[in-house]
Order: sequence, then C-alpha cells, then structure tokens
Amino acid sequence: MLRFCNEKFASLDDGILLSMPSSRSASKSARVSTNLKSAAQPNGKRRGAKPAPIIEFPEPLFSDWIDPGSFQEALALHMRRHGDTPWHLWKAVIQPGETLSMYTIRSWASGKRIPRTLTSLDFLSRIERRYRLPGGYFRELLPHQMRAAVGHKLKGIAPAEQRRLAWHLPDDFNDRSAKERNEIVNWVSAS
Repeated sequence: MLRFCNEKFASLDDGILLSMPSSRSASKSARVSTNLKSAAQPNGKRRGAKPAPIIEFPEPLFSDWIDPGSFQEALALHMRRHGDTPWHLWKAVIQPGETLSMYTIRSWASGKRIPRTLTSLDFLSRIERRYRLPGGYFRELLPHQMRAAVGHKLKGIAPAEQRRLAWHLPDDFNDRSAKERNEIVNWVSAS
C-alpha cells in the first residue's frame, strides 16, 4: 500500500521511500512528452525529404569543366558535378567500423584541412573511384607535396626515425603482413 509522507516522498508498506516528482518537474515532463508526440508523425515516419539513394558511380550533372588549381576547389567542383553534399559523399565512401567524420570531408572542401594520414588518402582514392577520376587526381593537387604521409604503424622505432622512413614506405604498408613490413623496414634502413 502506498502512503504519502509529505509532498516529496511516498512510502510503501515494506518501508521503501519513493521520491515523488514536484509539480514543477511533473508539468515539465508532461510538456516534453506532449512535444515529442506532436513532433512525431502518426504513422511513425520522419518528416522532410527522404535521403537520396547512395549510387556507387553517380552520373555527372555536367561533363565539361576546367581543372581548378587547388585540392579544395577540385573536391568542391566534383562534389557539385555529381550532386553530392559532404554528408552524402561520406555515406557513399564510409564502410562499417570506420571513423572518418562527415565534417572532415566538409573541412577538406572548404580548405580548412588537407588529408595527410594514410586513412585519409585511402578515402581520397575511394572518392576518385566514385567519381571515375584517374588514380592520384586529388593527391597531385594537395599542397605540401614534400611532406610524407603519416600513420604508418612502426613498432619499436623512434618517432624521428619513423618520419625519415615514412618517405620510403608504400601507402599500403599497414595492410601488408608482418614479414613484408619487416623486410621493407630492413631494406629502407640499410640504404
């Protein structure tokens, strides 16, 4: 049986105290649930336009263009050519378990950031494949061509030595077997 001790607490017969919501929080929760109900469609579907379907190789909206001189202009151009937004392009190139953010693609297209890691360069190659561009198209437009890619997994090697070795390591270094990686590191270190 429920007994009210005061306006904040109620007691059950077995001695357990229950906290009672104040009239202020009760009315707030009622407003929240009312707002949620009014925002939802009666049939449970979301409002607004449905997202465009993901097409592996979308047709370009226009076929003639002048190659821009910078990476961010080229990425923005090809996204416009194919009618992609950063979100839609991200959905098309991301795979389950990957952590690339949609905001990364947006920052590349706006020129705030440039891809430097091996993971980012892999995403660039996927974008090139999606837009049917030649391999390395975006990479050739990246500024600071004299910088090596970062993200090689080299255990037991000092950071300064890793930076020196990075110039000579292939982009798929992390995907190779441990035996192949050791052979490559030994060969590069010997030269």
